[in-house]
This record gives sequence, C-alpha cells and structure tokens, in this order.
Amino acid sequence: MINDDQYILYGPNEEYFINYQSLGEYLLDCLRKRDYDDIIAVDPESEEQLTCGKLLEKSVRLATVLERMGVTKGDGIAIVSENNINYYIPILASLYLGAIFNPLNVEYTYGELKHAIDLSKPKVIFSSFISLRKILRLKEECNYINEIVLMTQSLEVLDNIKTMESALQNVIVNVQDFRVDGVGLSDHAALFMSSGTTGLPKCVGLSHGNFIGSLSVYRDPRYLNVSNDVTVSVIPFFHIYGFLTHISAVFCTLKVVLMKKLESELFLRAIKNYKCTRLFLVPTLLQYFVQNSKVNSDVLSSVKFIHITAAALGNTVYQAALQKLKHITVIQMYGTTETAGACTVQKVTDNINTIGYLVPNIICKLVNPNTHRTLRPFQYGELCFKGINVMKGYYNNPTETCTAIDSDGFYHTGDVGYYNENGQLFIIDRIKDIIKYKGFQVAPAELENLILNHNKVQECGVIGIPDEKAGELPLAFIVPKPGVKLSAEEIVKFVSENISSQKHLHGGVKFVKKIPKTSSGKISRLLLREIYNESIGQ
Repeated sequence: MINDDQYILYGPNEEYFINYQSLGEYLLDCLRKRDYDDIIAVDPESEEQLTCGKLLEKSVRLATVLERMGVTKGDGIAIVSENNINYYIPILASLYLGAIFNPLNVEYTYGELKHAIDLSKPKVIFSSFISLRKILRLKEECNYINEIVLMTQSLEVLDNIKTMESALQNVIVNVQDFRVDGVGLSDHAALFMSSGTTGLPKCVGLSHGNFIGSLSVYRDPRYLNVSNDVTVSVIPFFHIYGFLTHISAVFCTLKVVLMKKLESELFLRAIKNYKCTRLFLVPTLLQYFVQNSKVNSDVLSSVKFIHITAAALGNTVYQAALQKLKHITVIQMYGTTETAGACTVQKVTDNINTIGYLVPNIICKLVNPNTHRTLRPFQYGELCFKGINVMKGYYNNPTETCTAIDSDGFYHTGDVGYYNENGQLFIIDRIKDIIKYKGFQVAPAELENLILNHNKVQECGVIGIPDEKAGELPLAFIVPKPGVKLSAEEIVKFVSENISSQKHLHGGVKFVKKIPKTSSGKISRLLLREIYNESIGQ
C-alpha cells in the first residue's frame, strides 16, 4: 500500500503475537516438539547427520558448560569456523543463556579478527582448526578471552584446547527440565559484521525480537513457506542470509545439506543425490546455473524454488534463468544485516525483475540521498526501512547508529532503487558503488548486466577509477568465455552501441582470469580496485 500524501510504502499491517520471551525459548520449544530423528543438517562429504534430538541434547549440555565457564546473560561468544553441522550447537546454547553470539568469517586475517572481537569482546571463542592459530594469538593479546573451544576433532594433539566433544563429555542434564529464563525479546541475541554504508566493519546488534519477526517470513504461506523441504546451502553461517536459512531448519521441517565452501561438482551432485527441493542462492550462483551446461534438468529435477538475494540481480541473468529453468519458480527477496533479513519478497506470479513487495509490518520510503526528500514512484533513491526487524543499532557505536537510523526510525540501507505505482520495489545498486562521471550517476550493476549480454563474456565486474576532469571513469573487468578471442575494443564498442554516452566504458577494459567475490558470492569491488591499483603500480 502507498500513502500518496507522504509517499510511504506499507507492508500488510497485521497484529503480531509472539508467544515466547526470547528466540532461544522459541527454538528450544521447536526442538522439543519435533521427532528425535528429524534431520537438521547433513555433511555431504562425510554424510554425518545432526538430528533434532542430538541438537537438543548437545545444545542444552553446552549451555551448562558455558555457564561453568562464567558465561552469563549479555556476555559474548564468537564463532570462527567454516560451515559445519556443529555450528548450530553454540548458537543455540548462547541463545538459551541470553549470551550474544558473534559469527565471524573464517577467512578473516588476524587484523580483521582483532578488529571484530575488540568490538564484541567474547569470553569464549569457538574455532575451527584452520582458524585456531590466529585465535590462540588473539587469546594471548586479549585478556577478555577466557576459553577457546575447537569445533571439531583434530588429529593433532593440542595442549589445553578443549574440543566440542570433550567439553560435552560427562555433562548430564535433563533436557525436559531445562528452562530459558530472564531473557527478553529486546535483549541482544547476536552481532553480525556489516560494513553498513560507511567506515570500517561494524557489529550489527540484533535482538531476539528482530529474529522472531524475520523468521516468520520463512513459515508464512504467502512468502517462503519452507516446509518439508531439502536445501543444499553454501551460504556461510556468519552471513545473515546463511544464518536465517540454516536456523530455519530448527523451526521448519527443512533439511540442510551443509557445504563448507563452494565446490561446483559436489554442489551439483548433492542437489541431485539429496533430491533438493529449494535453493537459496546469490545472483552469481544463479548466473553459474544459467551458463553451465552441467546444470541441467537431470541435476535440478527435484528443485521447485530458487530464492535469490544478497545483491542486485541483473535482468539478463534473470530472464535467462526463467528461460532455462522453466520448471523452477525463481523468487527474489531483499534484506540487509541491519534489518535481520527479508524486507521484501517477490510473488510467485511475478515475471518481471523485481525484489517484490513489503512483508508484514514493514514500512519503506525512498529518499534522495543528498536532500533526504521522500520520492514518488519511478524516482531513483535510497531504500529506507522501518519495522520490527530493524536492528537495535551498531553495538557500542551510537555515532554510526545515528547516522544509519534517522529521527523517524528508518534505517538507511545505502542501496539505490525505486518503486512503481503498485508498490513493487526494484533495486539498482549500492550508493557507495555508484560511479560519478561528470555529475552523472552510473550504476556498475547496470553496466555488468549489459556486458553479460555479449556472447563472448563469461563474467564481468565494473568499478569507477579516479579521473581529474571527469571525477570517475567506468572500467570493466572481463572474464571471456573459454576458447574465444575477445578484444577490449569489442566490449567498448558493444557498450557504446547499447547505452547512453555517460555510461560508456571511458576507463576501458581489463581482462582477468576470474572476478573476485566475497564469501557470500557478491562481486568484491574492493578487490577489483586493488587489482586496478596494482596494475598501475600504486
């Protein structure tokens, strides 16, 4: 619904009942009500399984262990690990206690980890083996870290390091008597790292209530309606999209085939062998599905839905997906870390490249990022959201919180989009990625979408490079398709023939072997800029 006086969009206004005091209490009750042998997650390499019964027992026992380690309500725990089926256990144990979990990228450098944990100050860190050396070094330097727990067993003997298994040994707890007490919906539940719209990575403080509101979208028949489904997921736990997908296996009847990282052959084999019914992907993975001949009807025969979020989806890839994956419904969503997940979901009947409509109890406005004036339909502006899912704020950072959330309570996303007369929303690009060429705004995603139409292009990424006269010049990094000859001139000419002059590749073309991406599959423009700087000797 659109308020024509103020140009504000409203999702369905519905009474919202939360029958639980916290997310931990809710998830604990979900596990108790389900069958012991219901499968939460499977490791496709080892075929090890985590069932509801095992997760219930281990999470309650670990909560007891954490209490003995001195973890109480409001204390932090960090998790630094690749995806694995043990990941669920410390998350749930933390939520039961009212502690605040902080999942971190296993690929972080020591400096990045130090920055993150200096913000969250965890008492206990759960680490995978590949991160352990960095975590041990951090413990020596940070007096607030009391314990390190290794997530999985190790063939190496490590003095004074508990493993998850050894920590749980000889801990006897009656899971039916266990209670979650003293934790409220407004209390912090988690800290997720986000760059926000400015500055160094910040800790996004999300409450128990934020998550309960967000997760309801996964159960709602009008939106995702995840039920009796199987998914194969490579999205990491530390990403809000991955977390919501994985944790929905606890309160929905979803089985997650959990991959440590993207290995194309294993990924496709798991989709087929486990009869995957629903996939949660990012645009670059959907592009891979469209372009790769190995992704065929045999592999995807059981898949009914593909959900897309985490970055703008170009219309070229979207239309190609509709053509190739005709038996699959492709549904786009939009959300951010700061909004604890989905704000919009595309309807199954939509056949245009939209991020959909607002979910219940969410309000949206689009504003001119310079004047902050609220915009009408079809005017490009910054997407801003308000509602039950919007973060408490950046943890211990009131200055950045005030910058991100305006006086009316709207979170400013830093994403550029627009809406039509029906209230459908569309996303264009990130404000901070917008290229300023002679006063014109050029969206890299728009150029990437165009260049992908070229029949010799496999992948591309676009950045702006500095120029004294113009401000910035659009530069394209190109990965040609295997076995073809492609010149920079061909790409420059192709773009100039298909788009307005200010959006031409005035910065030229560079050929690379691959486009660097983040762990969630987004194009890493930061790394592209580093590649450019190295090429000019900076």
